[in-house]
Amino acid sequence: MGLMRFSMPEGKLLSEQHAQWAYFVGIDGNPWRSQARLVTGGLHIERDTSDSGSLNIPWSVEGHGLVTLATATLCERERPYLLPVELARGTLNRIRNQLADWETAGLETPEPITAKLSAAQASFARAATSQDDPIVASDFAEACLRVAMDVIDEASTAFVEQSLKIRHRQMPKLATLFGVDLGSKSLDAATAEAVVKGFNTGQVPFCWRTVESRQGEFDWTLSDVQIDWCGKNGLKVCSGPLLRLDPGAMPDWLYLWEGDFEGIKSLVEKYVEAVVKRYVGKVNVWQCASKINVGSTLSLSDEQKLRLAAHTIEVIRSIDERAPVVISFDQPWNEYMAHTSHDMSGLHFADTLVRAQLGLAGIGLEMNLSYHPGGSLPRHALDVSRLIDHWGQLSLPLVVSLTMPSSSQPPEQSRPTAAVIADEAGGGLSVETQRRWVDAIVPALLAKPSVQGIIWNQLRDRRTHGLPHGGLFDVEGQAKPALESLTALRQEHLT
Repeated sequence: MGLMRFSMPEGKLLSEQHAQWAYFVGIDGNPWRSQARLVTGGLHIERDTSDSGSLNIPWSVEGHGLVTLATATLCERERPYLLPVELARGTLNRIRNQLADWETAGLETPEPITAKLSAAQASFARAATSQDDPIVASDFAEACLRVAMDVIDEASTAFVEQSLKIRHRQMPKLATLFGVDLGSKSLDAATAEAVVKGFNTGQVPFCWRTVESRQGEFDWTLSDVQIDWCGKNGLKVCSGPLLRLDPGAMPDWLYLWEGDFEGIKSLVEKYVEAVVKRYVGKVNVWQCASKINVGSTLSLSDEQKLRLAAHTIEVIRSIDERAPVVISFDQPWNEYMAHTSHDMSGLHFADTLVRAQLGLAGIGLEMNLSYHPGGSLPRHALDVSRLIDHWGQLSLPLVVSLTMPSSSQPPEQSRPTAAVIADEAGGGLSVETQRRWVDAIVPALLAKPSVQGIIWNQLRDRRTHGLPHGGLFDVEGQAKPALESLTALRQEHLT
């Protein structure tokens, strides 16, 4: 067992929620199982190991809201680390490394950004050398973080613009799939018009619980309508995921086979086979499975989940040899490993399936940011860029599905499976913060050649859904500003 100690200056306190979501990662980037607890004057993190590592924690930065920050790699010691100073140190370290990587790739750092980085470094120097007075040191550290986050925003924007210019020299309009989940209800005329204008792809859900609510009886009504609608309006079709390993997606009758893996495998095969045979030639991308790294339904072991996913891929490939098959992984930063019994990261699951040479054509990453449980902590553009590069090591195309809430208020007319991570200190979440997030993150994804698909995970807030306020239309059916931003990006950059 290991114990990491962090202190806060007098009068500045961490919230219980911030402490709850804190976790430590090793040099490989995977979280250790840990428990964070507030103590008088600071924070203690108890871990299964005493190795050096990096603390990740949501932190409110003035002018930037709540965002997950990380320290540099720290060794265990008796004397507590002053938390604001270590977060400033870690943030500067990541910025400098990323700028160096971008410059090595041939991109240029604008002079104003270099000047701001120097100012942030000067504030950090004052913070690091003033730790005998924790209040003064923390004030300088917070000043450093404010400027450092400005640098992250401005540098990300500059490098995205440069990268997109390079991509457009080769291809005036990108062929990236740019889509939205069509949901569980047919679209009204106004919503349908907005989808056609803003996206080139429709994701048809194929929820097993809905398609086969009674064993052996398939209801294709909604999927028939959605696929025909996509075809008539020139949208590509991204399916599924066919197999989603969470209780909300599994039919109730399947639990009669809990503990009988071969029986479950046979039933999954029959369902997947029925779907693919009906829609072969009409689906452009098969999302075969999702949440295999985090799902705990049906008491399946990690090995059984891998076998189930592999068999699903094989069934699809045996029927449809042309359309690419993608498998998706939830919470791609692996925060779930810090607080659950899961021992395998999403990347480990993915690498195992890629090495099996099953004909997998791509990897999906599900980023439901600022949701808990079952989602990811709030992240900035630099974090997203580094994550994409990390998963790019698999040398397969990536399809990113994402959502960001537009409010911290309790949801209306829904039964959510997750709650919004509030940003009260930063002024809360709004339709404008959702739009700003889209403006920062989605272009960063478009600039990555490895990202060949971007899917918004939730179309509407009106109907029952799992992600409160994550839709592009509010409960009154009105479009949110984020939809306008996505539409503008599609028209500027995409076919």
